[in-house]
Amino acid sequence: PSDREVPNGAIENRLSHLAVAGLALDHDTGAGTFRLRTAMRREVFEDVALSGGLTEDNSDRDYVEPSVSLRGTFNPGARIRPFAEAGYAPRFHDKRTDRNGLRRNSHGFSLTGGLVIDDDAVWSGEIGATVLVRDYEDKALNSDVAPGLLANLKWRPTELSSVDLSATLSLSETSSASDGATVVWSGSATVTHALRDNLDATAGLTGSISDASGGVDLSLGLRAGLEWKMNPHFSWSAAYEGNWMFAAAAGADYEEHRLLAAIILKR
Repeated sequence: PSDREVPNGAIENRLSHLAVAGLALDHDTGAGTFRLRTAMRREVFEDVALSGGLTEDNSDRDYVEPSVSLRGTFNPGARIRPFAEAGYAPRFHDKRTDRNGLRRNSHGFSLTGGLVIDDDAVWSGEIGATVLVRDYEDKALNSDVAPGLLANLKWRPTELSSVDLSATLSLSETSSASDGATVVWSGSATVTHALRDNLDATAGLTGSISDASGGVDLSLGLRAGLEWKMNPHFSWSAAYEGNWMFAAAAGADYEEHRLLAAIILKR
C-alpha cells in the first residue's frame, strides 16, 4: 500500500502488486566467472476509491519488464575481485498511452562496476557504482539518467555480531505528465547480535530519497526485534517498525508504527 501520487480526494491508499521471476547461468573460464541473467517483472497498480463515489483508474500504469544482463568477475581465487555488468530492460505498458496521452513504453540500460569481497572472515559481499538510463517512446518525456551506489555487504566485527549494509538505486514508474520516472536512492544498516546460541537481537535503520514535485521526499525507518531459533528448521520473531515520511508537498508528512510477529520455517 502507498499514498504516493494518490489524489487529494482519495479515501484509501493505492495497492500495487509486484511479481518477479528470473534465471541465471554462471560459467567459470578459469580467468574469470561470467553470469548471464534473464528475468521477467510484472507490476500492477490497483484503482483508488475517491470521495463522492468516484474511482481513479490506474490500469494505464500496469507494465511488464523483461530484462537481460551480462556480468564478468575477474581474478578468481582472490579475496577482492573486480566485476563489470551491463543490462537491458525495456518496459511495455498494457495501454498504448497513459492518462496524459503519453506513450510510456521505454528502453532501460544499466552499467555497473565494482568489487566482490569473498573468503574473508570480517567482510563479504559486493559494492559498486552504477548508472541507470531510461529512454521513452514519447519524445515529450526526457530520458532519465541516474547515477548511484549499489552495495550488499556483511561486516562481522565479532563472533557474536554482524552488520548488514545495503544500497540500491531505481527508476520507479510515475503518472506525472512532466516526468518519465521517479529516481529513488535507498540504503539500510542492520545490526544482529547473538544474545544466546538460539536468540538473536536485531536493530536497523533505513532511508530513502526520491524525486518529487517541488523538491524531494525523505523517508526514514527504524526496526528492532528478536528471533528465537527453536531448532535448525523452526524459529519465531517479534519486531517493531517505525517509518517517518518528510514529503516535499505541504501537509503530506506522516508516520507509521507497526508491531510484527512471524513464524519462520527453513528446509
